Amino acid sequence: MLKRRLDDAAQTSTWQAHDETLERSVHLRAIAADHPNVEAVLDAARRAAAVEDARLVRILDVGVDDEATFVVSEWLTAPSLEEQLAEGGPLAPGPARVVVGESALALEAARHRGLHHLRLTPGRVHLLDDGTVKVTELATAAALDGAEVAETDSGGEDATRQDAHDLIALAYAVLTAHWPLTEGSDLPPAPQVAGKPVAPGQIVTGVPADLDTLCAQTFAGAGAPDSPSDLAGQIAPWGRQRTEDRSGGAFPHALAPVPRSGLPTAPPPAAPRTTAPQPVVAPVVPPAAPPAPPAPPAPPAPPAPQPAPQPVPAAATSEPAVLGGFGLAYADDEPPTAPRPEGARSERHPAVVLALVGGFIVIFLLLAYCGLRGLGDNAFVPNAKPSTTATTPATTPPTETTTPDETSTPTATGGPITVTGTSGFDPQGDGNEKDSIAGKATDGNASTSWTSDTYKSAEFGGLKKGVGLLLDLGGEHQVTSVQVKLGADGGAVELRDVNGEKLGQKLAQADDASGTITLEPTQPVTASQLVLWFTSLPQADGGYRAVVDEVTVK
Repeated sequence: MLKRRLDDAAQTSTWQAHDETLERSVHLRAIAADHPNVEAVLDAARRAAAVEDARLVRILDVGVDDEATFVVSEWLTAPSLEEQLAEGGPLAPGPARVVVGESALALEAARHRGLHHLRLTPGRVHLLDDGTVKVTELATAAALDGAEVAETDSGGEDATRQDAHDLIALAYAVLTAHWPLTEGSDLPPAPQVAGKPVAPGQIVTGVPADLDTLCAQTFAGAGAPDSPSDLAGQIAPWGRQRTEDRSGGAFPHALAPVPRSGLPTAPPPAAPRTTAPQPVVAPVVPPAAPPAPPAPPAPPAPPAPQPAPQPVPAAATSEPAVLGGFGLAYADDEPPTAPRPEGARSERHPAVVLALVGGFIVIFLLLAYCGLRGLGDNAFVPNAKPSTTATTPATTPPTETTTPDETSTPTATGGPITVTGTSGFDPQGDGNEKDSIAGKATDGNASTSWTSDTYKSAEFGGLKKGVGLLLDLGGEHQVTSVQVKLGADGGAVELRDVNGEKLGQKLAQADDASGTITLEPTQPVTASQLVLWFTSLPQADGGYRAVVDEVTVK
């Protein structure tokens, strides 16, 4: 029984109707019997009814009577995205990613059944109150316009690319509440520069970088995903999975989930630099109040260093909090160097003067020490000059001044080489690949790990050719091997040198890597920086990512 007319066009109309047999509301499209494409619509509706995917609105019935052909589908209580965007403005980045990703999977399911949408617009997508995404009029809207919706060529490449392009237009719409194409929606047209829609980030703030770049490149004619599947892989993950993978971090870098059995009381220090934090605390002694008695004699001087450990409990602010989701704890950033304490001013007497003098001496020695070793575990020490080949004599002493308790490090030794800085290496992405936890790969503790971002496929979802872990050796050393303990089996990794943001030559590689591997150049190489470059990722925790427990350079 027809209840309410929704729209009326030439030779076609849509209605809200009531199914008296099952006592439910349904959506009905009626097409005049003399419409030129009525048979194509009937065929498309029957094909669409055979595609089983929860994201596609179900077609319940197709029929013909004396005056019209009708297609009956399930009724959706939520308005279309076009109505939501027109009234409420753009969606937040999280729901926007869900809408595009779920719509892409719906169209990919149809493509596997040889069917295409070809008329995807915000008016044909619904976001329900529970977060479910529904795509309507699969194939039928295009068939009504006379388009060929079923694959007739070798693979339907043109139709597949059009669906992928329309999905990116949908992404633009949900991010900005503007429509980037010339037709298909009543939303306000997107602003243009040189005849091309501007990037979404120029209209609203807070647009995710990957979606902003994807839209900008597509509408500038710089290339787009070839299929809905490719698009889904590039923007994944979304929804709850993305929340768990990305939440809990401080701007601008999100933190990675790190599975572990218990929460440590404090992050473990890097093994090669166990003595480095001790001189760092010494400079904070001068402003602190030494626990010396008010009498002027010298005996209070020895307890003066005792206040130094007081900042340590404050620096180790708290244990990493469990933020929820599949029993994973989210590791916080590495704690900073112990902050300068704010204590009460001490009484002025000779012991304070002695402490000040001693503090200045320690600061001087510390600066000399840091000049040789780099400031902190994550210090990045750039090359004074480009890396050379093995023509540099291995016994050439460094020219820097050394402290009395430290001698220059030889460049050619058979023992381990200290890694002075570690960071993610992502020259083909946003420049950050979990930098905040990179130091865990060289902290001497195999129970902590560096992990890359999580991708939808072993080939990075088509976004890039690889990601890496940058190892800074604090100066040129002759390297004979790099031992890597992997936390996930599979994938391929290469050992490369690096020049700034550019990868250098490949020194060694391991395919289908697992367990502990040793990457050995064919002959010793002289380098100040190396990169573990992953060209294929292993499967881990429901996605694909690199996992490095520990790295040892020799």
